[in-house]
Amino acid sequence: EMYCGKLTRETVTEKVGHAFFEHVREVNLVSLKLKDVEILTSKEFHGLRELNLDNNVLTNLCSLSGLVNLSVLRCNYNRIERLGSDPVRSDAATDLRSLSRTSSRKEVKLGGGG
Repeated sequence: EMYCGKLTRETVTEKVGHAFFEHVREVNLVSLKLKDVEILTSKEFHGLRELNLDNNVLTNLCSLSGLVNLSVLRCNYNRIERLGSDPVRSDAATDLRSLSRTSSRKEVKLGGGG
């Protein structure tokens, strides 16, 4: 089957070394050509505090809004067009409000990309 850019349970298991996602606090998903990370909306990932999605092909971060304990989110070098429900404007900091309404994110990085 051709790779479609969708993050799978198998990929997460491989990256963290086990399938007990409730205990995962940090995930590094750099350079995997990801387009879809919807699996992270699962309640199993509610304990996630740090997520690195640098250098993928993500176009939106809507599916991450349920990660209420996330304090560090890195999405540098992606194709982000949407943060939450609003399209990205030149003032991305304003758009981050929609992404961080439900949590106390301390660090969000969206540099690079194109």
